[in-house]
Amino acid sequence: MNDLILKKWDSAAHLHNDEDIAAYLDACLQENDAALVAHALRVIAKAKNLPQSDDMPDEDNPALAAFFQVMNSLDIRLCVDHSHV
Repeated sequence: MNDLILKKWDSAAHLHNDEDIAAYLDACLQENDAALVAHALRVIAKAKNLPQSDDMPDEDNPALAAFFQVMNSLDIRLCVDHSHV
């Protein structure tokens, strides 16, 4: 019987150009989840070979979470405009 070998998923490895990045960020924004967006920003930085900075929000960033709570309460959604990529 063959053993199934699983590899750790690396989203950054699948972001090949600015259109991919815009689509990925847009999909994450549609979830209205601060932790997911913070994670997505770190993935995008990795895909673009940018250094990981302390300025990047953590997944448990209270300011970002508060921002998304307000956006949710106002029923406002953010999106990425792919036409400017």
